[in-house]
Amino acid sequence: MFRFTRSVVPLRTTASALLLLSAALAPGTAARAQVVYSSLAGTFTNTAAVTDFAYVDDYTTSLFRPTDPFVTTFRLGTLSFVGGPTFTGASTAANSTIRFSFLDQFGGPVSTFTQTFATSGSFLRTLDVSGLNITAATKGFFQVTTGPTTAASFEFTNAAPTIGTNDPAIGNFRNTAQPGVKAFSFSVAAAPEPGTVALVAMGLMGTAGMVIRRKKA
Repeated sequence: MFRFTRSVVPLRTTASALLLLSAALAPGTAARAQVVYSSLAGTFTNTAAVTDFAYVDDYTTSLFRPTDPFVTTFRLGTLSFVGGPTFTGASTAANSTIRFSFLDQFGGPVSTFTQTFATSGSFLRTLDVSGLNITAATKGFFQVTTGPTTAASFEFTNAAPTIGTNDPAIGNFRNTAQPGVKAFSFSVAAAPEPGTVALVAMGLMGTAGMVIRRKKA
């Protein structure tokens, strides 16, 4: 005959499990990132640094599936681009705010965020926005906007995207057609490694609080 009894997991066991769980979810945990669009190859051409401007360019990521209407957005992990603010006159580090916007393929808004830059110059910059919950369309438009006190430039490339596609005939600068391929790339917000998922599962099991133990009568 068997008897089932319940016993409370010792406090230190629960605490250890919680520590394991928090470590698994902590920033810097090993994770996988995936670049889904990149036009950062080729030779770059710099545009003049001007204030109060906006440019728009199209993109199609590797995630886009024309026959799947349910997968239309993804959570952005990193945004890379070649360009940046130029600190001259009224444009300084204190007010070098640039707005980045993502539109869907029909021009509808998806998400927007702003970034202030501490360094001047046009070069490859990478922004980690994985913690901001920014979404972008799998196929759409990327828009960059500055204000009247922020001088900035963004560069073109003479090469086709290495990941995803871009129509070089589509482009807009200050509401004027400006064909070409702008130099930028996107990655998906990283997903935990399988080992991290296992740690989370172990933590959840350890914090259940009660175990059922079989005893022989």
